[in-house]
Amino acid sequence: MARTAEAGVSALDLPLGYLRLLADELGCPLELPRLERCIIGGEALPTQGLSLARRMFPGARIFNAYGPTEAVVTPSISDVSEVTDVGAHAPIGRPVGEREAWVLDADMQPVAPGMAGELYLGGQGLARGYLGMPALSAERFVAHPLGEPGSRLYRSGDLARWRADGQLEFLGRVDQQDQAARPAHRTRRDRGGAAGAAWRARGRCHG
Repeated sequence: MARTAEAGVSALDLPLGYLRLLADELGCPLELPRLERCIIGGEALPTQGLSLARRMFPGARIFNAYGPTEAVVTPSISDVSEVTDVGAHAPIGRPVGEREAWVLDADMQPVAPGMAGELYLGGQGLARGYLGMPALSAERFVAHPLGEPGSRLYRSGDLARWRADGQLEFLGRVDQQDQAARPAHRTRRDRGGAAGAAWRARGRCHG
């Protein structure tokens, strides 16, 4: 870390597990006077992890990056440096560039803002599928219910919701949730409003 400081590093990108290791080994805060931003990714960022990042790098902006490999690493990101309205996990932001993020119910329809549903990812950068695994590819890469003919979405298996500020919040894994917590049918009006919110979020990155 001394060499990192001497080199004048201005940005770090590291998983939460490594951040915890640094804290255990070196304590906090770390002396990185030129550090401007720290990007945390690779796993969910709970509130305790966010607090740790803020203590470790008090002079830097903290970003929470989300995205599986199937969506080419980082389809959404959030500046969580000063966010205060945080649940169990820090928000994961809005889609970056020409990416798409949809929170859908069991009928593949958008849920209303604030309601939980499964997070689907699409747009630019989406993988074609899994090499040599057509059955799994068909299960995880599905037809886009609201997109252009031939467009697809990746079924992430993550449970999420749209926050009031227009950012996504990670809630856990779908297969770990009780069925009663899964989104129920929404009215047509609710679905329309949610779809509009999803489209408006496309291509906007929280800064």
